[in-house]
Amino acid sequence: MNPVPRLVESVCPYLDRDDPRCAAHLRLGRLGQAFDLCLSRPAACATHQQIRRETPRIEPTRIAITIHGQRPQRLAPRAA
Repeated sequence: MNPVPRLVESVCPYLDRDDPRCAAHLRLGRLGQAFDLCLSRPAACATHQQIRRETPRIEPTRIAITIHGQRPQRLAPRAA
């Protein structure tokens, strides 16, 4: 059995933010462009690139892990 082909490689993460700059792409007369850029190749869209530059990057949060209330000791390298 053949796997179902993946039609959409990536979707623009800004598509549902109601950004007025995206409105030009999301009109009935330009749906082909919306499918090509917003639903297939968002990195090729100038609006996507501009929003990405404006959006602050979220740094990962470091979490202290404890075991029974104790922080685990770092493992020392083994002697050869």
